Order: sequence, then C-alpha cells, then structure tokens
Amino acid sequence: MKHLAILLTITLAALTLTQCASTEGDPNAPASYDNPSTLETQARIQQLHSEALRQEF
Repeated sequence: MKHLAILLTITLAALTLTQCASTEGDPNAPASYDNPSTLETQARIQQLHSEALRQEF
C-alpha cells in the first residue's frame, strides 16, 4: 500500500510538471509584433534624435 501511494504521488508530480512545461511554449520561437506604420516609425526616430541633440547641447 505504501509503494502504491508513493507511485501515485510520483506520477501525479510528473504529470503536473509535464503540463507546466508544455504550457510555456518554445522560448526560442520568434515573437510576432505589430507592424507599425512607416510614418509613426519615422516620427519616433526624429523625436528621439531631437531629444538626444537637446541633451547633448
């Protein structure tokens, strides 16, 4: 009876760990990001450039 309880506990722990590992997904998979518009990107670059110049002088 004691061996059966230990076996069931180990099985339950293994199933729980397996389920946790499979829900995270592949950490090396490429991420998908929204494709920003060209105008927004250019405006942000110009804003950062202006801020950098202001801090420099």
